Amino acid sequence: MPVVTLAEIDATCRKAARGHGCAWGMAEEAGKSARWLASHGLPGAEAIADMLSDGAQCCRRTGRPCALARGVALADRATLIDAQPIAIDTTAQPLLILAQMGRAADALGQAFALEWETGGATLAPQSLSIRGQLTPSAMTCTAIDPGADGTAPLAHSRPVKDARWTALTALSHRILVPASDASRAGAGAGTHDSD
Repeated sequence: MPVVTLAEIDATCRKAARGHGCAWGMAEEAGKSARWLASHGLPGAEAIADMLSDGAQCCRRTGRPCALARGVALADRATLIDAQPIAIDTTAQPLLILAQMGRAADALGQAFALEWETGGATLAPQSLSIRGQLTPSAMTCTAIDPGADGTAPLAHSRPVKDARWTALTALSHRILVPASDASRAGAGAGTHDSD
């Protein structure tokens, strides 16, 4: 298993999502979500790789919002969430909902509770606490008092499963310009370097 930095996870997932055909904004959210999850010891890169590789989970193929799009839409309205539960449809990658609401909690200084059939999570500023198993199921989200304790994000690098990292890297290469005589022409400083 390769061990990669959080910055590499962010950049590779962003480029992979773009290479898959996601709009730049959603691609950036994919990278940030993967990084946030990895910083909390969760398989963020793997979640993005699974979403991109499974056509049934991808907005571009199904026309229905994927987990990432649902998480982004919910986080965009985070300031409107109160103690009244908001329902979230079943999604195949619930980690991506968790990531978006965790990032919203960090940005807003607000805490949120996510509940699902087999458990729940408390997302407070710079803190995450998960109980039970995170399984694909319908969820609810409520705003709660931000005094919750949980694990703080960790710095440094994280291992990523080989097959998932290879898939992400292959997708990320789709946004590169293929090398050719035309792409090499005029590349570099040439004979006159003004630096």
